[in-house]
Amino acid sequence: ANMQVEARYLFGAPGADLEIEGQVTLRPKQDFEGYKGYRFGRYDEPFYGQTEYFGGAVTGPDGLSSVALVLPDQNALGKPLQAEVAVRVLEGSGRPVERRISKDLAPSGTMIGLRGNFEEDVVAENSNATFSVVALDPELSPTPAKLQWTLNRLQTRYQWYQLNGT
Repeated sequence: ANMQVEARYLFGAPGADLEIEGQVTLRPKQDFEGYKGYRFGRYDEPFYGQTEYFGGAVTGPDGLSSVALVLPDQNALGKPLQAEVAVRVLEGSGRPVERRISKDLAPSGTMIGLRGNFEEDVVAENSNATFSVVALDPELSPTPAKLQWTLNRLQTRYQWYQLNGT
């Protein structure tokens, strides 16, 4: 993707011949409007933020420049992502002026979302756990999907012990 940068000094004069640098960081997006509480992507494959740095571009005599943004390689496995771009323009003394923007990225395919229909991720004892499932296309509209699922039972055993008075 290309990003347009316009640099101006405090009183409006074009910021000519100034170096541009920055980074693009991909992070998982937590919520979509209309789908609050849904979790998208595989739960057993966490996605950590990934960053790609850029630099070397210089503003023209009019203070304008086009910067090519390269997205980090990623394998989000059906998770929605958000790109945060931090751009720094270095003035003559080398001091940077930084601005940040965020942009949601369109998914590459259908995303499956799952939401538990119980409060605070806790199911009451001797009750049924119910879930809502949604499939969203790249335009974030509901779409029909054929799904295969597996139900796992987790059992936890605790062992309490005392060591040095604690």
